[in-house]
Amino acid sequence: MSYTPGGGDHATTRLVRWGVQGVDTGTPHSAPLDASGNTLGPFTVGQVVHVLTEVSNSAGTRTTALRTITIAVPIV
Repeated sequence: MSYTPGGGDHATTRLVRWGVQGVDTGTPHSAPLDASGNTLGPFTVGQVVHVLTEVSNSAGTRTTALRTITIAVPIV
């Protein structure tokens, strides 16, 4: 994933959250959001992964819209 340059610069907490459809409820997995992009997984071909970002500061917490990614066969 890649992010808008400068987005979330003032956040005290920045996370990327995800869950696998049919395996997880919601987006229970998280990792620190890396503004240069995150690598998640491993996932298997055919899995449907739901991903969002969550940032917080003293004013509150904001999340992005939930994105859905279907894992395809790698291009080699």
